[in-house]
Amino acid sequence: MILVLGTGRSGTSTIARLLHENLKINMGSRFRSDETNPQGFYEDLEIKNLNIELLEDGRWGKEKIHNLLALKKEPFGIKDPRVCNLWQVYKQIINKDTKIIVTIRDANQVIRSMIRWYNWSEVYCRNLIAARLFGINQLLIGKSALLIDFSIKRKDEELTQLLSNFLRKNNEDKSSSN
Repeated sequence: MILVLGTGRSGTSTIARLLHENLKINMGSRFRSDETNPQGFYEDLEIKNLNIELLEDGRWGKEKIHNLLALKKEPFGIKDPRVCNLWQVYKQIINKDTKIIVTIRDANQVIRSMIRWYNWSEVYCRNLIAARLFGINQLLIGKSALLIDFSIKRKDEELTQLLSNFLRKNNEDKSSSN
């Protein structure tokens, strides 16, 4: 499993798109796009809807997520910023083979984008970013990850190469330890 983590408006959709289209990682089968992200969010709608349900319901549904993930064929990835808010659930699901990719972007750029596209208040944006960064930090404890800074402009080809190298290195490390 590959987790693509970020605060939202931080480059996660680009990374998920490159994983799905260029590196043939199954990021899902049902995606959506809109004016805020015309190339698509590359969030599997089943996982996204389950994450929304878990956040609204207030109960931690490890079993529901685990059952849904059990149906996925490797290699597959998950991209949904809500994963960071549900870190307590996902922390129980990830294992030593899980590969984590974290996207970051200047917080002020993220906030401006959230305000522009979603009309959220600056205070709400700051609180959401803080909560998601906390979740990312919790999920990273004891794990290595690829960190991609979207404050720096990069072409898709360069990003694809970074992703490919990271996934290949992780697979080589895994096979050399067996």
